[in-house]
Amino acid sequence: MEKQIDLIVKHGIPVVSSRTVADVFEKEHEDVLKSIDTLIRAAKNLVDLNVWFIESREMDSRGRAQKIYYMTRGGFSLLAMEFTGKKAMQLKAAFIERFKEKEF
Repeated sequence: MEKQIDLIVKHGIPVVSSRTVADVFEKEHEDVLKSIDTLIRAAKNLVDLNVWFIESREMDSRGRAQKIYYMTRGGFSLLAMEFTGKKAMQLKAAFIERFKEKEF
């Protein structure tokens, strides 16, 4: 069964959560967060990635605020460049199609 690619709209822009990306690509959420943090640090003073990666907090099942990122199509595309393999290619294309659907 395919996992659902859930996009939401924030401030009129479709975004996907780092948790959704971790779930669909079968990665640990912590590893996805580390990858995003690494991208943001690497781009410091070169490109402002804060428009592509929006840091937020969500409550977990124990009522604790947990870090999460919401990313635009650009942010997702930048992050997904590091995901490789046939399955990753199919999932990246599916995500991009979902973004296109929400953008129009």
